[in-house]
Amino acid sequence: MPTLNGRTYQLNELHQLWASIYHNRQTQLGATATLVNFGDQPNAGFVNATTFTGMMYSATGLAPVWTPNVALNARAVPFDLTLASNWQGIIPILDHNGTSERMTTPDAAYWSRALTAASWGAWVRITGATIDTIMAKFTTAGDLREWRFWITSANKLQLILSDENDAGTPNATLDTLQDGTIATSTWNHVVATYDGTANASGIDLYVNGALIASTDTDDVNFVSMRDTTSVVELGTNNAGDYFVGRMAGGPCGPFFVQAQLTVAQILNMYRLERLALGV
Repeated sequence: MPTLNGRTYQLNELHQLWASIYHNRQTQLGATATLVNFGDQPNAGFVNATTFTGMMYSATGLAPVWTPNVALNARAVPFDLTLASNWQGIIPILDHNGTSERMTTPDAAYWSRALTAASWGAWVRITGATIDTIMAKFTTAGDLREWRFWITSANKLQLILSDENDAGTPNATLDTLQDGTIATSTWNHVVATYDGTANASGIDLYVNGALIASTDTDDVNFVSMRDTTSVVELGTNNAGDYFVGRMAGGPCGPFFVQAQLTVAQILNMYRLERLALGV
């Protein structure tokens, strides 16, 4: 069962505690956000189900239906909310085996930003030395690449945006890559923001509430991301580069928002959520 600051909580007590985190996320992320809030069974669905529903905050957002490759409680490390091992503080934690475990949700115009702003974020604990995809809308077959938010095999956070107008700019990309590295075997709050321009300088990376140094790479042929029919994947990229480690769920689950978050908004989320995680 979840324990924080020496106190053990019953599952039915958590939702009162989670309400402030959900409210803060709504305040910081705004109306267009969606959360992958696995483990919040009253809102997202049961962990033994074949699908679950992500959270949205308003009609301008999206409540995507996510389909795991297996039910979450049937993973290599079963997602069992009665066990203390599936909690970090009062937040449910999902293990990823790095070889097959992923979730997908169908294509929707909501996920395609072209020359418009977006942000991605998650709480992650990686083991290192692998490419750990957090979230991606990137399918190579049929040239359906859009974006990839991941941690490289050198433990560097990176956001890559693709232009799939093959008639003029085949596979042109913008990206920024962390100069330092993400610490392994510890929890990190990671965020990428994009201002909607055709410049890599419009991408920023944040770790634990702070803007980090990164190196931008511009392809001069990049014009815009395109609205493709690729599915959105969590924990994998084009059914490869599987995430290895743990992700936080519930009110601290991975998020996508149609806005460029500010330093203040990201820091506000980090400060509140690290208390809930006890890190």
